[in-house]
Amino acid sequence: LMIGLALVVFVAVFAQGLKTSFIDSLARSNRAAVVVTDDTGTMPLPARGAAAVRALPGVRVVTGVAIANAQVNGSVTQLGGVEPRRFGSVWHFNWIKGGSDRLLGRLNGSTAIVEEQYARSNHVTIGSRVTVVGQSGRKLRLTVIGEHRDPMVMNGMVVGDEVFRRLGAPTDSAVLLVTGRPGVGAGTLAAEVTKALAGYPTQTVRTQTGYYNFLNKQVNQILLMLYALLAMSVTISIFGIVNTLVLSVYERTREIGMLRAIGTSRRQMRRIVRYESVITSVIGGVLGTAVGILFGYVVTKQFGDQGLVFSLPYAQLLVFLVLAG
Repeated sequence: LMIGLALVVFVAVFAQGLKTSFIDSLARSNRAAVVVTDDTGTMPLPARGAAAVRALPGVRVVTGVAIANAQVNGSVTQLGGVEPRRFGSVWHFNWIKGGSDRLLGRLNGSTAIVEEQYARSNHVTIGSRVTVVGQSGRKLRLTVIGEHRDPMVMNGMVVGDEVFRRLGAPTDSAVLLVTGRPGVGAGTLAAEVTKALAGYPTQTVRTQTGYYNFLNKQVNQILLMLYALLAMSVTISIFGIVNTLVLSVYERTREIGMLRAIGTSRRQMRRIVRYESVITSVIGGVLGTAVGILFGYVVTKQFGDQGLVFSLPYAQLLVFLVLAG
């Protein structure tokens, strides 16, 4: 029971840290009131759809992120293409090494911005020149002009949409970010955007809070599958406890007979065995929870540079412990 529960708790702690890190990072960076995405992850929003949203009276800024894979210095890298003039109003970069939002204005067909961990892993610094080869075979030489810290969301290379056009990559937005004019609420803005994109059924319009809840739900679905597999190990432990109690009862036949002889009832005897099983389970549950939290802490700290933080799902841990008992 200790080993099985330790695995379950470890997964829960690690997943909680992952969710907290990702959502917190997104909440710090995203300034948009409404987010438009394709839930299948395969169909970006065409430029005509973005233009229809931009024409709405309650909209202030509409811009997005185009996604494309390219070879950067020989290794495959995901590029994020943005509109330099607009993107700073919907996204907050955590600039390092003296950077600021003014760097966005310098994004053109020959410059790029990189995330800190990506720069470290690929030995890239400000001023480095990198060779980018698109899927069309076109080649560009880009100069790195800035670094930011965001290992959970924008964790690769950010370029201007001009680079995408030169590489022959599609500039349609995989994620469209929308902000409203003063006085326009997020719910009202989302309703207007939904009407404007009625002709694009694969696109889903969500408020900022709705988008965070959607991401949490995606992670929870994966966790449910892991919990179902790990529950088998916990179920096996139940038979281990049963075997232990069977031997305990068998070896104490004379003791039980003596207790019965001096007046112990059958109900009291059953209660003794039941309490022993609960005590065994609680000991295993407490130890398993402690070991799982320890493993989760160690692993999370090892990925601290990647933006992962240690966070405990207290409600889940309490449920696991109660179920173990």
